[in-house]
Amino acid sequence: MFVQYKPKDGDPQTWDFTPEDVFEDDAELIEKHYGGEWDQFVDGLKSGQARPRRVLLWYLTRQVHPKLRFEDTPRFRMGELTVEFSSSELRDLADRLDRTDRTGLSDEVLSELDAAGRRLQVELTDALLREHGNAETAEGAAETEPVGKAD
Repeated sequence: MFVQYKPKDGDPQTWDFTPEDVFEDDAELIEKHYGGEWDQFVDGLKSGQARPRRVLLWYLTRQVHPKLRFEDTPRFRMGELTVEFSSSELRDLADRLDRTDRTGLSDEVLSELDAAGRRLQVELTDALLREHGNAETAEGAAETEPVGKAD
């Protein structure tokens, strides 16, 4: 995940956050402050929930300021902290979407799945651009592996 904290009255900070790379003792601290299990925390980040994002900001800030207490995590506006998927995470989501059994689904649901696939394609291109910094490379990579396609 690509995380950016951009407070109105301070310098922007960015991090690459990979949940699989977090050590277990840090994961336990995150669970403690989050108030739930690790997988719930990660899912909460992905769905935009406020509490997991606050815990994430605390965790990432602690990498530079190890003595930072959770209570001292900066208060932030939701728009000041963004969490975006990496291209590999978007591909995983697209794979799950592609594997969705569409048997017996209504036309409305099928249309929603197709729209989700198109949104994933746009987000994948954006993620590749962010990761590679080159529009041609990003668009080419996104086109070689289409996401969210209907069967």
